[in-house]
Parts: sequence; C-alpha cells; structure tokens
Amino acid sequence: MRYLSNLSIKNKLLLIILSIVLSSVILLAILFILQDIREFRRELINVSRVTARVVADNIAPAILFRDEKGAQNILQSFENFPSVEYACIHDTSDHHFAAYGSDKKTDKHHAAGRYDQVIFVEDYLILKVRVEYKNVSYGHVNLFVSLVDLKNQAIAHVKIMVILAAAIIILAYLLALWLQSYISGPILTLAGVTENISISADYSQRVAQKGKDELGKLYEGFNKMLGQIQLRQQQSEKAERALRESEEKYRSLFLAEPDAIFIIDLDKGKRIETNDSALKLYGYTKEEFLSSDLLNISAEKDKPEKYLEKGKTGQIVKIPLRYHRKKDGTIFPVEISARYFELGGRKMLCATIRDISERKSAEDALRESEEKFRRIILDLDEAFYSVTLDGVLLEHNVAFNRILGIDEEKDSRGILLAEYWQDIKDRDIYMEELTRTGRIKNSPIKVNKQNGEPLTLMISAHFVNDNSGRPVRIEGAFFDITEQQKTKEALQQSEERYRILFETSGDANFLCDIYKNELLFVDCNSQAQELFNGSREELLNKMPSELSPPVQPDGRNSAESAAEKIRNAVAGEPQRFYWQHCRVDKSPFDAEVTLNQLTLNDKIYIQAIVRDITERKKAEKALQNSERRFRQLFEDAPIGLWEEEIDDVLLYFDQLSADGVTDFTKHFEDHPESVLECARLLQITNVNKAAVELFKANAKEELLGTMVNTFTQKSFETFKKEMIVLANREKYFESPTEIRSLQGDMLSIDLRFIVSKNYSENSTKYVALVSGNDITEQKRAAEQIKNQNIILEKAVKNARQEMENLMEKMIRQEKLATIGKVSGSIAHELRNPLGAIRQSIFFLKRKMEESPPKIQKHLNLIDDELATAGKVIDDLMEMTRVKTVTKEKINLPTFLDEIIKRCALNKNISIQKEIPAKIATVLADPLQLHQVFFNLITNSRQALERGGTITIKVLETKKKDAVKIKISDDGPGMTEKALSSAFEPLFTTKAKGTGLGLSICKQIIENHEGKISLQSKPGEGVTVTIILPLK
Repeated sequence: MRYLSNLSIKNKLLLIILSIVLSSVILLAILFILQDIREFRRELINVSRVTARVVADNIAPAILFRDEKGAQNILQSFENFPSVEYACIHDTSDHHFAAYGSDKKTDKHHAAGRYDQVIFVEDYLILKVRVEYKNVSYGHVNLFVSLVDLKNQAIAHVKIMVILAAAIIILAYLLALWLQSYISGPILTLAGVTENISISADYSQRVAQKGKDELGKLYEGFNKMLGQIQLRQQQSEKAERALRESEEKYRSLFLAEPDAIFIIDLDKGKRIETNDSALKLYGYTKEEFLSSDLLNISAEKDKPEKYLEKGKTGQIVKIPLRYHRKKDGTIFPVEISARYFELGGRKMLCATIRDISERKSAEDALRESEEKFRRIILDLDEAFYSVTLDGVLLEHNVAFNRILGIDEEKDSRGILLAEYWQDIKDRDIYMEELTRTGRIKNSPIKVNKQNGEPLTLMISAHFVNDNSGRPVRIEGAFFDITEQQKTKEALQQSEERYRILFETSGDANFLCDIYKNELLFVDCNSQAQELFNGSREELLNKMPSELSPPVQPDGRNSAESAAEKIRNAVAGEPQRFYWQHCRVDKSPFDAEVTLNQLTLNDKIYIQAIVRDITERKKAEKALQNSERRFRQLFEDAPIGLWEEEIDDVLLYFDQLSADGVTDFTKHFEDHPESVLECARLLQITNVNKAAVELFKANAKEELLGTMVNTFTQKSFETFKKEMIVLANREKYFESPTEIRSLQGDMLSIDLRFIVSKNYSENSTKYVALVSGNDITEQKRAAEQIKNQNIILEKAVKNARQEMENLMEKMIRQEKLATIGKVSGSIAHELRNPLGAIRQSIFFLKRKMEESPPKIQKHLNLIDDELATAGKVIDDLMEMTRVKTVTKEKINLPTFLDEIIKRCALNKNISIQKEIPAKIATVLADPLQLHQVFFNLITNSRQALERGGTITIKVLETKKKDAVKIKISDDGPGMTEKALSSAFEPLFTTKAKGTGLGLSICKQIIENHEGKISLQSKPGEGVTVTIILPLK
C-alpha cells in the first residue's frame, strides 16, 4: 500500500485502468469456470442419486434377510460408475452391513447429513439414501464419489483464461497511456492545494474553478468540503471534550463496583480492562491481569470459553457456580454474570464475578444440618411418620413399627393408617381439628396394634404445604401412653366425685390441713387460683395469714384474729365473717369467708370458702359517681353526642294511634307533614363539644331546639325511619346518612340513638341519646378500598390461572418422564421380536405368492398389525424425545392439501377450507406441524365413520401477532370427562388407540410457543383450536 501511495497520478490512473480490465477479465473467467463446474456438479449429483436409489431399491431384501453376499454383488454395479470410490450399507441400528471400494478416510463420514442430502467433504461428494420397502426403513446407503475429474476440468479452464487475460492487458495498457493525460493535469493541481492545506492546516484556502465538467464539479465540491471540514473541526473539538467527561464518569462507576469486573476481547482471548475489586479479590496487579491468559484464574479443568459462547447471541449468560484460584493459590466459589457487546467491530464480553464463599458455606452447613436432623429422627424413641392427605404412609422410623407391633425390619410404607384407629369417627374428629387449626399438639388417640391389642397414643401432627400454601402431606410423631392413661383414669375415678363438688363451686375453695393452730392450704379449685391471681403451686402450702395484710380494716392484727376464727372452726363451730385478703401480687381485696369442718379418710380438714365482695362494695361507690362520670364522658366523647326530649313526640304518636293509625310506616309515607311535625316536637336539650365541631356551630346554643335546618333529602328519610322505630316503641336505631352543617357542607355520618329514662334520679321523662360519627373520609377510603379490591381480585384470578396452567404442565411433564423411562425399555424389548416376525412375514409372502387369498389376507393382516405396533413404539419414543424446532415459512393451502391426500379420507367425508390469502403463510417446523395436522385430521376421519364434513379455518388474532387455525368435524363429539383428559398421555376412547396423538400435538404446539385447545359437546362434533405466533 505504501508503494501505491507514492505513485504519481499518471501511474495510478494506468494502474486503475489496468486493474479494472484485469478484474473484469478475471471475474468473467471465474464466472465461466464456475458455471461449467456447477453444470458438471449438477450432472454428477443427478447420476449419483439415480445410481444410489437403484442400489437402495434392490438391496432391501438382502438387508432384511442379512444376505451380505447378495448385498456385495449389488454394490459391484458401481464399477460402471468410475467416479464412485466407496459405497457402504448400514442397517437401521447403524451397523456396517456391506461395502464397495476402499474406505480410506471416508467411512468416518458415513452418517453425515440427512437422507437424500448431498454434502461435499474434502475430495468427495457424499450422498445418504434410505433403504425402504413398502414405506418401512431397513437402513441406508452411503455413497462417496470422487471430485478429481471436476478439479481437472477447472484447471484446464484456468490455463486458457490466463492466456486470454494477458493479451487483453497489453491492449489496455496502450489505450491507458493515451487517455490518462486528460485527467492527471487538473488532479495534480488539486493535489498541490491539498498538500498546502495539509502542511498549514488552514482550511480557509480554496481552489480556483476551471470549467464545468466533472473536474470543475470536483473543484466546487472540494471547496465545499473544506468549508464543512472547517465547521466539523470546531464541532469535533466540542464533542471530544464531552466524550472525555462521559468516559471519566463511567470509568468512576466501573472502578467503584464492589464485584470484580473484566472486559474481555473474545477475538484475542485476552482481558483488556478490569476494576480494583478484581485486583483485590484475586491478589494480582493490574499488569499481571491484563497480560495473563484467561485460564490462570480458573481452578477447574474445563475451559471457560464454552460457558461464554452463549454470550455471542447477545443474551446475558449466568453461571451460578464456578471455582476460581487467587494468586496465593486459594480456591473459592464464584458466581459469573456475562453479557456480549461489540466495540470497534470486535466482539467483547463484560463479565461480573461475585465471591459466594459465605453463601456456599451456609448452603453446605444447611445440607449437613438436614442430614443430621434426619438421622436423629430415625433413631428417636418416639414414632415419626409422614402420610398423604388420604392417610397412606410415606415415611416412618423404627419406633413407628415397634409401638404399633409391626416387625421392626419391615418397610411399612404404603399402609393405610385409618385401619389402626379403634373408632373411625375419632379419626374424622381428629382430621377436622387438624384441618381447622393446621396443627395438633399432644392429643391422645386410641388405636389398635397389629395384633389387635388396644393402645393409647399421645400424638402431634401438622400439615406440610407446597409453595402455594396448599397442604400436600401430614407429618407427625407419637408415643405410647397406654399405662399412664390407665393409671390416670383410675385416679380420676377416685377423685371425680369430690372434685366435681369442689370445682363446680362458684366461690374460691381451699382444703386446709391443721398445723400448729394454723391452717395450711393443701388443695384449691380454679376459682381460688383466679381470685388470688396465682397458680396452684403459688397457693398451696401457704397459711391464710400469708395471704392477708398485717392489719385488718377494723384495726385488729390479722394473725391473732385468724387464730381465733380457726380455733372455733376446729372445735366444730362454723365460722362466717368479712375479711381482707391479699392476692399473690399483694393487692388487697374484700372477701366473705366461711370455715367448715370436713373429715376425709378419717382425717379432719377445714374447708375455707372465700367469696370476693370487692365488686359489691365498689358498685355502691360507682352508683354515686355515675351521673358525674356520665356528664364528663358525654362532654369529652370524641364523637358527636346530643340528647333529645321525646315525650311530646310519644304523646303525638299516642294521639295518632287514637285517631286510628296502626301502620306508622304507611302513614309517614302518605303524610310527610307528620314527619315534619315530629321534627318540630323533638327538642335537643344538650350537645357535647364534638357535636358542635361536627355541625360547625359557634356555640352549643345554635344547636339546641330543632335540627330541621341540618336536614338533607337523605337525612330526612333517615329521620322518618327513626320516627317509625320510635312509634313502634323500639329503643334502638342506627343508620348511615347525610347531613348539612350550619356552614352548608355535606357530611356523611353514622347515626345511632337509644331511648331511656332521664338519668336524673326522680325524672319520669324519656330521652334519646343520639351519636353522630363523621365517616366522610372513611366512606371515601372505603370506596378506594373497594376499587383496589376489584383490581386485587383480578390479579389473584390471573395468578391462580397461571398456577393452574403451571401445575397442569408439571403433571404432564411428570407423566412424560415416566413414559420416557418405560418406553426405552419397551422399544428395546419389542423391536427385535417384531422385526423377526416382520422378516418371517416378508419371507412367507414371497414364498407363498400363489397361495389362496384367505392366507394372503391373514398375512397382510399380520403385517398391518406389526406396522401398528411399530407406530405405537415410535409414538412412545417420540413423546419423550427432545425436539429442536427448525422454523420455515409454510404455505398452508399447499401444505394441508398434501396432508389430506395422505390421510386417505373416505368418499363420504368432505373437506372445507377457509384460508385468507393474507395469512396463508405461517412460520413453523414443517415436519412437526405435518405430524400435528395429520393426527388431528386422522382423528376427525375416524370419528366420521358414517360420513360428514371436516372444516379447516384460518383466522387472524385480534392483536395480529398470531394465526388461529380451527379444525372441526360434525361427528359424535366428546363427553366432558373425556374432554378434560384428552391431552393426557395414554388416554384414549378408541379400541385400538394409543392415547399419544393429542399429547404429541400439544407438546409440538407448545414447543412452537403456541396454544392448543379442544371444544366439544356430545352430538355436536369436536373443534380443535391452534394458535401459532407469526414470529
């Protein structure tokens, strides 16, 4: 390039002209040679395909009957085709069966390519052709054709074109010498000005224009370019300053990131930048990092490039766990997040490395803890178990078998625990309690051992929920309390009679032992514990003086006064007196005490009955303070309160009754003036501060009297209902309503009123206490909550639907996984015997070609059934095979016509297609979509045994991002039960069906990111709807 730049314009023009001529000659020569080679290759491919197909059609019997010698003789036909250097036959198991020629290095490519696809490898054309007989594959033929003749022909054409090119170049050189002077002169002038500008960097210079030809326009354009360069130079300086500021900003963010970051040049396999966090994490200097190979920080054998190749798709690549090595040799776990980008045309990767040592240690510790806990559970003396919601045992420890009398070496999983309950009703109660509370703790139950011996167990259990909070199983533990229960029941029977009398007393009861002229509490009932605010342990073995103040209210010493009462009781004289006791927390209370002598088991005790009379004394005092407290509460209440005198209103009601009014509801509806009369008669006598604020009054006096001026239409209706309640002599009413404040503002309030006699002691007047609570803001908030609830319900509904879809997909995948495990074994075990039978049938057909029709019919029947069995095996394998979707544009009308021909519809079945032209093309895998349509149309054909119509419609979705395909028939339809299970693997309603067709269809459509659904009712046919995305 340096040599060219130093040439004069004259020589450059010569060189350009000669280069153009030479390039044109070479291009034409290459096109001519390529066209000839293309024709030769096309002829070679056609001949190879025909030859391979002839061999494949004739070699099927040899493969079928394992006739290697016959196959070898057929392959010798390639001797008539000298270019074939090697050919080989493989059976369906891909085992080498026969070959022709020397394999050299070609046999390693025997499986290359798809069937009937031609590929070129090294010096060979390779063709792979399927060996079939009656649509059954028996193997394939691999053909290797030499390309030596093709290369020799290309070399001959190259030599001819070289000679022709040399003659043309000489002629072009002579013409170029004559033409170049008309161009080089003006250009050299322009070059001189350009050189001056390059030296002085003065873009204000201009070239004097000469002529209006192309060179004149070049001068004019050059002058304009200088002006633009001058302007852009100024703009460039400004942009460079902004770029430096931006670069500094992002570099600061890059260096401050706490995780290690590498910028990697994927083309060179080198790091080109890193931050300080990476240097700190790995212990290297920046120079060491940038000069080292990518492998020096990985502690694993495999190269990291295979993990980073995904980044070339532009997606974020996340590697959850890798092990790296620091400079000091320390190995630690990391999490890698990488993203691909391009910089200056080079492929780059930004990798973020996070040290997860602490998180990894925590996870390892958790797994170790879980394993330790499991070992402890298995060795517990208590029985541990886990059951399904139906009571089927899933897990248990050794103690489970030991307690229930089952052989400890036996695995009891799968037994039904309900069989061990003595009374199944007890189990129902136990399950109801567990369902209600979610947990049962230390609950006794009665069961039978394996041998029928009764047991009493103390059981604890709880539900185990899945991620959605739904119970999936029950876990629990129990131990044998049979002996303890027997002892406890015997003791309960002996004490039951006494305990009933003792415990059912409404007063505190103490059983006291006599100790040195004092009483010692030896038992107490629950009322005593409640009264003295202490537990049994805190009350027993105490003396009455310990639960009394030092001095009684009458001034006497408590210990001396108690001793006198105790002596009289011991002497047989019942004692009843007032006493001041103390609770355990030393708080005093007034009591009435009764002491009686009691003989139990030939021993004298004292029964002490203590009745709390604190409330009785307080009631007297509270009654005196009632009016004062009510007044204070009334005034300080946070809601609006007012009192209404209703005596005149009640007299008005009595007058209306005397006039014959019996239905006040109807009367007030017909006579609204009566409601207004009630409002006039009803007088407000008192209001509190909150009411003044509620009605926005300046003083209480503004609200006294009538409140008609606060009525609105709604509050008038509420007042009417209030009067109806009052007329019917009911004492309570409440209703939300609207009122108008004295300032004219509309308020929402919660209105309540209660009728009673005036609280003045000697008053006989009736008053109504009315409360009005401002709920204006609450009402607004309730409306907002209602709207939010509607939104939330929709979100919950959508989430539930997504969860149901996910569960359905998980269940289907579990079934597919099970089928996959079984199908591999089935295919292996059945294919060999089926193949042997098929070969035998083939042999019998050829040997018995002239046998009676009945024998031929049965042989054909066996052959057809073998094909059906083979298809079942293929379908099973197809269900579990991971398929790669290779999408292509498919013309639906043509595509469906081919499938309909293969379905072999009866004459009494018609096909109707409605496919708009604008959506006649879809993007899908043709082989997989062919299988879907073939299965669906075949299902419809089988349903229309007596004839009918199959309709295929193609529609565009509302969003126009997908195409909707409907395939329907007017057959007998499906039941709701069959419809719900139609897509489940192995479900079928046909006598000879496999139950795999619709499941395969669903799997294929979902792999295309589409949807498939069924609609049907008995007698109305079936409609299958498929939605495929357009992209």
